[in-house]
Amino acid sequence: LLGGDEAALPAISVLLEALPGAATVVVLVEVSQPDARLELPAHPRSSVTWIDRPPTVAHGDALGQAIREATLAPDTRIWVAGEAAAVQRIRRHLFDDRNLPRSQCTVRGYWKHGRSGDADDT
Repeated sequence: LLGGDEAALPAISVLLEALPGAATVVVLVEVSQPDARLELPAHPRSSVTWIDRPPTVAHGDALGQAIREATLAPDTRIWVAGEAAAVQRIRRHLFDDRNLPRSQCTVRGYWKHGRSGDADDT
């Protein structure tokens, strides 16, 4: 399972290219607006679900809901990246609610809501 928001799309693309063709890959991507959907590399056994985040919903909540609803086989490998607070909630779900081993999951906060990129941004 690969999951993320717009910031994770470059990494998701690299992972799709690197994963073996025999691997079944579920991709869940939360976007703030429909034009944020980018073409992802073709993978013979992948399915991509684009999740439109309503403006009134916190970043990552729609992705988190999709991951909570996902059916995961016991040996499913998971990679998720996006807004830091959102992926923290997803991490808690995977480790605490689903009791998945940490070795099976990579969960990374790429950015923080409300924080600019550089100290000298105006």
